Parts: sequence; C-alpha cells; structure tokens
Amino acid sequence: MKRIVRNGDWLLAMTGGLALALSYSVFLLDDETVINLAREDGLFEYGGAISFFIAALLFIWLFIRSRSGNDFVIFKTRNNICYMVLALLFLFAAGEEISWGQRLLNITTPQAIEELNLQGEIN
Repeated sequence: MKRIVRNGDWLLAMTGGLALALSYSVFLLDDETVINLAREDGLFEYGGAISFFIAALLFIWLFIRSRSGNDFVIFKTRNNICYMVLALLFLFAAGEEISWGQRLLNITTPQAIEELNLQGEIN
C-alpha cells in the first residue's frame, strides 16, 4: 500500500512539534519566571488572547470558503454554520482572556461586583 504525503504535512508536523515543545518548556523555568510570565496582562495572557483571535479569524475564513452548507429539518444554509459558531466562541474567549479590555480601557468595576469577583473585574 502506497502512503501519500502532501507537501504541507511536514510543515504542519513541525509546527505542532514546536508548539508542544514550547508548551512543556515552562517546566524548565524557575518559579519566579513562571509567575512573571503568567501574571495578569502578561505574556501568557496576551498570547492566549491573540491565539483565540487568530482561531476566530480562521473559522470566519472557513465559513466564507465553505460550500457544503447545513441541512437542518426546517431550513438549509449555503455555508457551514458550525464554522461561524466556532468563530464566535473563539472571539468570545479572546475577549474574556483580556477581560474585555477593562484594564486596557481603564474602566472601573462597581463596588458590588468587585466584592463578589476574586479578580475585581466586571466579567
């Protein structure tokens, strides 16, 4: 049986391997460095928000490019609606990751919510 390997398979495998290695490299760092990287408005938080936003953009692109559509009992769609649902989910996750810009836009939290939320944020 002949095995078919596409040109992009090696790039995808290398990118996945690099991402996996980088995600586990945090175990090699000392505690103080990890705390600094994982702090609020730190590298990990913004990296996560950017990744969620890129995922949302990719699912929007897939929604626009899809032609399979959905066949619900009541109606049919031209494009695959699941891609748009996933795009909205990742866009929501990106917004939540940066607390909807609350700290970036300098919006103060009402006292009643601040007492209930451990992070002192509106979300």
